[in-house]
Amino acid sequence: MDKLGGRRIIAINKSGEIRICETSMKTEFKSVLSVVCQSFGGVVCLGVVMLIASSAQAQNLFVANFRSGIINEFTPGGVQSTFASGLGSDGPAGLAFNSAGDLFVLNLNSWTITEITPGGAQSTFASQLDAPFGLAFNRAGDLFVACFLGGNIVEITPSGVESTFASGLNEPTGLAFNSAGNLFVANGTTGIINEFTPDGLKSTFASGLGIPAGLAFNSAGDMFVANGYGTIIEITPDGNQSTFASGLDNPNGLAFQPVPEPSALGLLAIGTGALCIHRRHRNRMKTKCKFSIRAAHNLFGGAVCAGAVLLMASSAQAQNLFVSVIGSGSGEICEFKPDGTEIIFNTTLNKPRGLAFNSAGDLFVGNYNGNFYKITTNGTESTFAYVGGILVGAAFNSTGDLFVSDYHGGYIYKITPGGTVSIFASGLHGPEELAFNSAGDLFVANQGNGTITEITPGGMQSTIASGLDLPAGLAFNSTGDLFVSNQSGNNITEITPDGTKSTFVSGLDDPNGIAFNSAGDLFVANTAAYDIVEITPGGVESIFASGFGVGEPAELAFQDESLPVPEPSVFGLLAVGTIAFLVSHRRNLVA
Repeated sequence: MDKLGGRRIIAINKSGEIRICETSMKTEFKSVLSVVCQSFGGVVCLGVVMLIASSAQAQNLFVANFRSGIINEFTPGGVQSTFASGLGSDGPAGLAFNSAGDLFVLNLNSWTITEITPGGAQSTFASQLDAPFGLAFNRAGDLFVACFLGGNIVEITPSGVESTFASGLNEPTGLAFNSAGNLFVANGTTGIINEFTPDGLKSTFASGLGIPAGLAFNSAGDMFVANGYGTIIEITPDGNQSTFASGLDNPNGLAFQPVPEPSALGLLAIGTGALCIHRRHRNRMKTKCKFSIRAAHNLFGGAVCAGAVLLMASSAQAQNLFVSVIGSGSGEICEFKPDGTEIIFNTTLNKPRGLAFNSAGDLFVGNYNGNFYKITTNGTESTFAYVGGILVGAAFNSTGDLFVSDYHGGYIYKITPGGTVSIFASGLHGPEELAFNSAGDLFVANQGNGTITEITPGGMQSTIASGLDLPAGLAFNSTGDLFVSNQSGNNITEITPDGTKSTFVSGLDDPNGIAFNSAGDLFVANTAAYDIVEITPGGVESIFASGFGVGEPAELAFQDESLPVPEPSVFGLLAVGTIAFLVSHRRNLVA
């Protein structure tokens, strides 16, 4: 129950829809959320909630290493550093942050609790405890302690009153609360994680773990588990498990760093900056917009500033991934939702290549017979233009002209929205995929000579990279770096705007088409392995999709980032600020 007298959850599904479950919801909050959703659309309403819950964007993970007595700090990208040391003789285990940002460390060998300020100062908070192991604070500030030997969970109020919350557990170790207020308990001997509702109802959340110890949730709802074999396991809300970090020294306690509370002035800065971003997309940002974003960053920190950008760019949150699959004399186009659900979008085209979306959301597809096809959002297919040659790459410029590459002829063709075809560039060497940068220059992967060609809007050509190993796919990230898939090299090359080359990932299997989603993850068509690989900005790889039936995955495209979003009204911006203010001062509104 929250301070307003009701239990409520705002749930966001993977399609960007918002659902409110309540037993008692104040009218002011419901009406404000309704205004936001109506003024901006459901997807941008998702962005509002992401803005308020954006602590996950900058949260660092803290890990207690039992044997070495060190507290490690991990960034979201997996970069590791030492936060505190000298706890070796005490055997640091459980970790928990209070609302002020102080880190509490449970020392298993001495049965004490150490408090560490953000600046690193250490002091003893409690002593003479009875075999404690895990720690967790609930929303009310009560401290929950897992008693390893007694098999119970003790609840301690801020005034020091103790009571037994749960008993009969199998050597409980780690504790963590999720955003709904449920308590999760790791059982060290059984490899099971139990979930307890606030009223004490018990269920099994996960099993089959090694020796689970510390637990922690990020604000995206993913659970992190210190598994006693030197690894950190990440478990999504639907139960999928993956390894987040390895090679640690008997990790036990885990905790995510909290994010500072937003201010009213910061809310205003975000509202102004959001409007600027919406109207001045990408690099066309006036000085006042830059000021507003800078103010949001200074007042909130980078995490919430990123939330503001996500609010206005949130149409990409619902992007589906489209994949062309090429078989022997056949092919299809598959559509994947963000959760990996597959839909067969089209089966009528022969060896589809060159996928590109226009600003209206229509998909344009080339193939080996020289035609370019248009498939509308409702699936209607028509021939858009006949170009000739073998068409493999495609990209739209900012004015809606479609550019396509002819692999055998060495041409780049320009097709106007009305279907008029003209030669834009010639003399290229086996041109594969195409990509535009924010300045409007076209970049071409030349497989024939292992180079990348840059072509200005006026047609001037220059070589910006050479020595590549059968370059195929091209994609720009949000900072302007160009990523290139090398089919023979089985790697991805990153090229900065100044021309510096580096290897982003290696060990792939004939990588072809590549594309970034709005979160900055890179998706790669791993052609010879018949799968799609997802790679985070930190280089962590996972299989997003596999098992393509009719052939090999070739080209990738996300629904265009510039798909239209309803223009926000002044009232809508006011609603954004109001909901942000309400949620920031009543955290229990958002679970």
